[in-house]
Amino acid sequence: MKFTTPAGDFLECLKSAHGRCKSSAVDILRHIRFDVDGQQLTMTGHDMSASCEAYLGVDDPEDGSCAVPGDAIVRLVGSLPKEAHLTIELAGHQITVKSGKSRYKIPVLKSDDFPAALTCDSKASVELSAQDVETLFGRTRQALDQKDSRPFGQGLFLHMAEGGLCTSGISLFHFARLKATATLPELCGVIIPLAAVDEIAKVCKDGGHMTVSDRTIAVEANGRRFCSKLIESEYPDYSRLLPQLVENYVDIDRAETLAAVRRLTSVAEPNSVIDLTIGDREIVLSMSGLPGEGIESVQCSSETKIENVLVSIAAQRFIEMLEMPTGEVLQLHFTKGSMLVRIHDPSDPTFILVESTRIPKGYRAAA
Repeated sequence: MKFTTPAGDFLECLKSAHGRCKSSAVDILRHIRFDVDGQQLTMTGHDMSASCEAYLGVDDPEDGSCAVPGDAIVRLVGSLPKEAHLTIELAGHQITVKSGKSRYKIPVLKSDDFPAALTCDSKASVELSAQDVETLFGRTRQALDQKDSRPFGQGLFLHMAEGGLCTSGISLFHFARLKATATLPELCGVIIPLAAVDEIAKVCKDGGHMTVSDRTIAVEANGRRFCSKLIESEYPDYSRLLPQLVENYVDIDRAETLAAVRRLTSVAEPNSVIDLTIGDREIVLSMSGLPGEGIESVQCSSETKIENVLVSIAAQRFIEMLEMPTGEVLQLHFTKGSMLVRIHDPSDPTFILVESTRIPKGYRAAA
């Protein structure tokens, strides 16, 4: 095996494959498999749950393969000038990396024991735009919480709803669903692990091709191919559990409210709770606790008379929920007797957002 390539291009491909082998306890999986076939070098990283292949055109090639220690090769290439030209050659149980007059030798393993990249054989495939990827794997991801130990809470639910491709995220605190312009009628709902969600968003940041089977999901873009196993679990039928849009709501300015909550959290602990007293003209937001306390008020409007709705919301979660919509004006919908508030974005009617609340500490309803 032998090839020549610019260090900068080589490093970018290395990093993609290296992401899969950083923390593996299995020796062979801490390596990156190199395969030279014709004018193409394929670098494969694998952690048994997901695999990533990066393709790079090379000069002066000689076919062959080996498994190179991931940490060592990434550190070495990363320390060299990006414009340097590298020649890498396999001889016995080591590779020689040549850069100008410099020479480096790294021991390698045979590639025979390296697992084959995961496959995704399915007819369910679709082209995603950059906007589709941001909608499905960027914005919805904020609804997930790694502390949620439920299997379906550890990833995004990819499914078809209302004629479009959607992802849903659910946690102990809130629920969000966004719909893209892409469609995939053949798709049966699947749950994508959080780690795979992040990698898909990275690989397909400019758009890409996605294929989904009942066990794996694969994306291809910009000389990269990423494939991951799916979470095997039943996702809740959220359509039966969601609070509906009601007449009892107020309109708020998203930017104004978000700024007010951020100011309050700046003087309190990250896990603080914010109390909201909501009327038909004003929302009073208050927070108390260590190290400080504060009170803010923001204007709101309502088509119906709102008799001071009092709720408490985890402050940081409220910030995350206000960051997900894109509209300038949002609606807060309250259902009597429910501890859920639905945040509706009129500029994107397909966007569903629900936040859990609780009665403020010390509050007593009138008899």
